[in-house]
Amino acid sequence: MRGTTTAKSGRSGLPERSAHLWPIAPTDEELAHHGLDRTRTCADALLLESTIPSMSDRLEIGDILCVIVTHNAAKYIEACIDAAQAAQLRHIIVWDNASVDDTVERLSRLGVRVEPSVVNLGFGRAVNAAVLAAGWDKHILALNPDCLLATQALQSMVELLNRDSCVGVVAPAMEYPNGARAISAGADPSLTKELLSRAHVDDVVSRKQLGRALGLAERIGIGRGMSRYLHSVDSRDAREFDWVSGFCMLIRAQTWQAVGGFDERFFLYFEDVAFCRLARARGWRIVSDGRAAVVHDESASTRRTGKSTYYYAAMWQYFRFYGTPLQKRMARARPSR
Repeated sequence: MRGTTTAKSGRSGLPERSAHLWPIAPTDEELAHHGLDRTRTCADALLLESTIPSMSDRLEIGDILCVIVTHNAAKYIEACIDAAQAAQLRHIIVWDNASVDDTVERLSRLGVRVEPSVVNLGFGRAVNAAVLAAGWDKHILALNPDCLLATQALQSMVELLNRDSCVGVVAPAMEYPNGARAISAGADPSLTKELLSRAHVDDVVSRKQLGRALGLAERIGIGRGMSRYLHSVDSRDAREFDWVSGFCMLIRAQTWQAVGGFDERFFLYFEDVAFCRLARARGWRIVSDGRAAVVHDESASTRRTGKSTYYYAAMWQYFRFYGTPLQKRMARARPSR
């Protein structure tokens, strides 16, 4: 489909959900948990944010600022920039988080704007700083430096935002260099899911068996929406999730404005999950576009330290800030480091 379509309005005042999207939305209890209500919907944002271009305006690739955050990414950055430029992205800014390799030197030869930082700000804070430095008020693509952005993937994401004015965030499928797809979207984090992940259950049972087990767990009230993690890998269409990965995240201008950028309390990991949660609470839809994939050499910047060092610290932070009452109690009971 091409161009912008006019969606019918439902009783909530929001356009009705497209048939290809899953009906996942924050409950009234979730909104109240964050001190929010349904008055701040994506339809309201058009009326309240008069400085933002109208949702009826067609999003073009030229309206996108590509923000890349680097930290010792010399091995990947040239290929990343080449792919982004080949995808017709004209506005690219790189925020370098105190690299000690020759990342900045390589960037100086690539014809893109570079903002070197003497300290490592982490991911979310660096993206916010880059957007501020660029003075940008349009749409934002957060892109990891170890990604190869395919033109088809970018066009597909742009088309999706043009097709549904209440999609605020969209990400493509994640693909490893060997062609295998990885989890790049899912339900709200849960302790059950994290325990299963640490146990590497998917290494000892088949995908079919795991899907059945997760479905059963959902039916008995353990781990809401966990089976959707598998759908983010297997799906070849556009589906709605609670969050999508920030490895390649296209954010509508109005959504960025409504949320206010990434939560800077997160250094690395889970800032994308928090952003999506707050966007959903304001009425925006979060979509994973499985029709096209972007190659991602996952966690290239954290290999020396190990993903778990940053990942699990951020996970407990997320539970402390945004979790259920049980998750918050468990997070606060952990000794501070």
